[in-house]
Amino acid sequence: MARVVPDLPTFAMDDGFAYEVPVGVEVEVGALVRIPLGGRRVRGYVVSVGEPARPGLRPLLARRGDLPVFDPRLLEVMRWAAAHYVAPLPVLLGRGAPPNVPRRRPVPDLPEVPALGPSPLPEVSAAAAAGGHTGARYLIGPGPWGAPLASLAGPVLAAGRGVLVIVPAVAEARRLADGLEAVFGARVVLALAEEGGGALTGAWEAASHPGRLVVATREAALWPVARLSLAAVVDEGRRGLKERSTPTTHARDLLWRRSAVERFPLVLCGAV
Repeated sequence: MARVVPDLPTFAMDDGFAYEVPVGVEVEVGALVRIPLGGRRVRGYVVSVGEPARPGLRPLLARRGDLPVFDPRLLEVMRWAAAHYVAPLPVLLGRGAPPNVPRRRPVPDLPEVPALGPSPLPEVSAAAAAGGHTGARYLIGPGPWGAPLASLAGPVLAAGRGVLVIVPAVAEARRLADGLEAVFGARVVLALAEEGGGALTGAWEAASHPGRLVVATREAALWPVARLSLAAVVDEGRRGLKERSTPTTHARDLLWRRSAVERFPLVLCGAV
């Protein structure tokens, strides 16, 4: 049996509904599925599996996509955000999903991580490379942030772990990604909502492979980056990091909570 939250923006869906999992269908926490609801067929998110089966349950119709859009720890963060921002849980679950159905792609060959200068926060880089946790740290200054972030992220990428960098504006994200790509090559993934659903889904799928550095605007703050071990927010006081539509989530606050729940270091860059 699986508990599924329908993808409908209402508080009535928060607790989800129990469904029978048909033979031959495999689901896990975070899986996208198609379910019957009333007289409709809607998309839903699996939030728990393995509850005792009981008679009379309607079966899932199908699984959609190959990849889960969250894991149990990220689900915990999404539940916190739903309560903190007084928003329906399905809305927050949707913030971690790509626009299109995610597919499993072949794992690419990634370039070697070059030797770089010393990290501006060596204890953070060392902890993140080992999969450890530190309290949040500040990198204080006016930028540009390409070189400091490259030195900070290098040991983490070399350890096969993921890094997420959130930037407040599209032009700044492009500029930062170009600079980091000159250092790390195909390890850098640029995710921008303005590029359309296909490109954004492709970036989401690329971020599902470990050893990637994702540079994105606020829309990716709840993405399930593979082996996420370090996150950075550039100019964390800027308005561009806050959603304009309800719920008005702030990327800094979401990542602060994620760092505590998922146990990775968070670095806030900018003037204070």
